[in-house]
Amino acid sequence: GGDHLSFFDIPFMTKRMAIYGLQIPQFIHMPMLEPWNRKILDTSTEWRAGSTTGDATLETLSIVLEIKNPKTGDLTGANIGEYWHSDSCDVNKIVGYCEGDVESNMELFEYLQNLKVAV
Repeated sequence: GGDHLSFFDIPFMTKRMAIYGLQIPQFIHMPMLEPWNRKILDTSTEWRAGSTTGDATLETLSIVLEIKNPKTGDLTGANIGEYWHSDSCDVNKIVGYCEGDVESNMELFEYLQNLKVAV
């Protein structure tokens, strides 16, 4: 799972796989799957709760839900490519950024799964 996975990561990866002639695993080839058979959890979709509005970034959700905010340093998804190709690139910094992102997504997923539904 991840945040905005269905709108960025999955389309990006499937396009790259197509460009390089790689087979796209069925579990991420979502157009072929009914919603109840999808094995991907997108926390941004969960947060929307069926709405087409109300989108929020992982950073915003981290702040308002008081979970670990992975977006506290100078490295962001917007500049990670540029940083990777720079002479000052430290792979461990990128690894730390990615690990923080995964940890926050896990915490957000657990938070959303533990919400109580009033009946």
